[in-house]
Amino acid sequence: MTESMAAKALFLSKAEKGEGAFAIAFALLELAEAQQDTATAIGRLGNGSASTPFGAIENLAMQVEKIASAISEAGSNVSEAIGDK
Repeated sequence: MTESMAAKALFLSKAEKGEGAFAIAFALLELAEAQQDTATAIGRLGNGSASTPFGAIENLAMQVEKIASAISEAGSNVSEAIGDK
């Protein structure tokens, strides 16, 4: 168990026994952990921190561009087919 985990467990134990200062300390540790998790998640949206060479937003944009190109090509093919008849 790391020091941080031990401190958190101690604060929780004392908070559950009604010691207000430890309840506040535990809440602050929880908020800090949530903030770190949020920062990590936001970082994964950017370039390079995701599990792909691109961030999630860049990857989504590339997929939307591929779909738009496919739709455009399909529209052109339909237009040509109608024109040939």
